[in-house]
Amino acid sequence: METANSNPRRRWRKLLVSFIASAAVSEMHQGALYPQGGTMCFAGSMWGRWTSGPLSATPNHAPEAEVSLDEERDEDSDFDDEDSDMAIPKLTRSAFKQRPDASDRLDIDTVTSFVQGELGEAGFKVAPYEQQDFEKSPLQEAAAAFRQWALRREVTEDKQELIARTERLLSTEMPEPHTFASLMWCCSKLSINDMSPLLAPLRDRMPEVARDMTAQNLTSCWCTAAKIQEFAEEVDDMIPHLLGAALKKAKDMEPRHVAAFVWASGKLDLRPAEVSQILDTLPGLLREDLDTMQLKDIANFVFGLSRLECRDTGLMETIAKVTAGKAESCNKKAAWTDLPMIVMSLTRLGYKDAHMNKLLDAVAARLQRGPRLLKKMPDWGLAALLWSWPSDGVPGVRDMQGLLYPEVDKRIAKNRFDSRMLERSWMGPSEWQRPVKHARNFVR
Repeated sequence: METANSNPRRRWRKLLVSFIASAAVSEMHQGALYPQGGTMCFAGSMWGRWTSGPLSATPNHAPEAEVSLDEERDEDSDFDDEDSDMAIPKLTRSAFKQRPDASDRLDIDTVTSFVQGELGEAGFKVAPYEQQDFEKSPLQEAAAAFRQWALRREVTEDKQELIARTERLLSTEMPEPHTFASLMWCCSKLSINDMSPLLAPLRDRMPEVARDMTAQNLTSCWCTAAKIQEFAEEVDDMIPHLLGAALKKAKDMEPRHVAAFVWASGKLDLRPAEVSQILDTLPGLLREDLDTMQLKDIANFVFGLSRLECRDTGLMETIAKVTAGKAESCNKKAAWTDLPMIVMSLTRLGYKDAHMNKLLDAVAARLQRGPRLLKKMPDWGLAALLWSWPSDGVPGVRDMQGLLYPEVDKRIAKNRFDSRMLERSWMGPSEWQRPVKHARNFVR
């Protein structure tokens, strides 16, 4: 009798499915955005993470710099979170190397469909057209080519021809909402110089497409806008349409998507009326969900609130209480990235009461658990903690200043950062190396 172990082909298939499934499940468990890197973050690289999701600590100084949707707080490559791409499920590059006879022109959509079939519908949330086997439109084919370029960093055809063809198609063909979200996502993943020809046609299609987009894809586009606004003036015209459509579907957003949306809102240059709309609608949606959210999503959320200057005392109290309860059992990555982000954001909002003191003590207890936790902490997290921690101490709170100062002095001596950057740590891990902007870049 033939068995899976006696048949080499079946044995290879079993190993491939097991590997890809474990990689995909690992990514799904990480969550989406950390815009900290997020992102996003994904803040997950402000990942981010909201990094997020995710983003390097080295800021993008010029338009040709590659813009990432990863969570903002993921400034260290050792701690990169999975990207906060909300429209497309990600597969790790290593997953594509498991098949010995794999073609250089491997179809990303085929692999995604294969893994989805093995894991079931519960794991991957892809648009209907990717779950069915029928002929794609030329624009969908172009979007698939861009996704493969973004995921694998390889172009399967002439780059300029692909860009020119997609630009023509956008002017003649109404994009399906998922296709539109995919192209927007690629704008945050690839060089802004490469993607700039597509920004104007995407802007022109936005009013019609945004109405039919899902809350998930609207959040993805909103986070992309936050990443590229500095380099793309077309984003200014997209904001009203994206925001209007997203707020109408706010109740359909998952908690992590709300957190990512608020994180991105803090990064965007918005009008006061737009900020008021966001604060009137979104923060209240998470009051009952904070206890079940991951720390990276809470970090994205509160970072966005701090940038939007939302001083809701009841909400800040809940954030402090929930974070204090989660701090003791959080892993090292959360201790290095999420806890500093949350403490810094609440401090920036001027939140001080007994619940904040309990949070500070819980953070101090977690960071003092291992002798090398502070020594291994990324630069921004260390600087943000020192910036945030009460300089004169707080009764009932473990001392941290005596531990933070020596480590900060060592890193300043090694030119890892300087005192001016230390004072700018409230800006977040992707911006603290930049000079403070005394005026907004964009006037809309």
